[in-house]
Amino acid sequence: MLPVVFFFHGAYGDYRLFLEDDEAKGLIAKSDFIGVFLSSNGDLWQLEGSSVESDIAFFQAVLSDLREVDLADLFRVFAIGFSNGGVMATTVAQELSYFSGIATINGHLRETQLQRALSQSLTVIQITGALDTTIPADGGVGFDGERYASAEVSAEYWSTQLSCNEEKSSLDIPWGDYVVNDRVFFECQSDHRVVSRTIEDVGHVRRLEGDAQLITFIWSMLRKQ
Repeated sequence: MLPVVFFFHGAYGDYRLFLEDDEAKGLIAKSDFIGVFLSSNGDLWQLEGSSVESDIAFFQAVLSDLREVDLADLFRVFAIGFSNGGVMATTVAQELSYFSGIATINGHLRETQLQRALSQSLTVIQITGALDTTIPADGGVGFDGERYASAEVSAEYWSTQLSCNEEKSSLDIPWGDYVVNDRVFFECQSDHRVVSRTIEDVGHVRRLEGDAQLITFIWSMLRKQ
């Protein structure tokens, strides 16, 4: 059986954002996981379910359909979300208990999410461009008018909710053509971890240049669960 990875695109995009990604296609071709590429119900992922049907209900329906797929290991379900898709991933992780791990790419927590308790144990990989102003790396009002916590506060939320006991901070780590700062929280519930990687001199981007393989790095962290 194979783990299942849901991919959530950013605002004003659709499933093709990740479906056409060479790294994602390569990992699927090697049978690392089953990829599920969804499109939102509108320009943004609908998270509240007030005026339109919630995309969270849509996610649940797709997950239910996957029970008919013999190769799908529904005890190892993951999500990777970019920008507004990262908000979708974190919201589902807070409201439901399906994920073994999630990764956000420039899509950390809204301030309102800091008040919600987490109902499951999971691994969290958070990737942030240090110069991002679309979903501000340092916190503040984002592109959608919502207030976002900083990437640092978001990582600390996850570490607190997961009762992590140890933190290792590293500075100036080379990653291909980039320099990154990693904060890694260990000894979390059920042997999970929280990894917050900030990429210097990068804004709100999903693809990187050269040898810095973003999806490959994320999957190398998530697959350990």
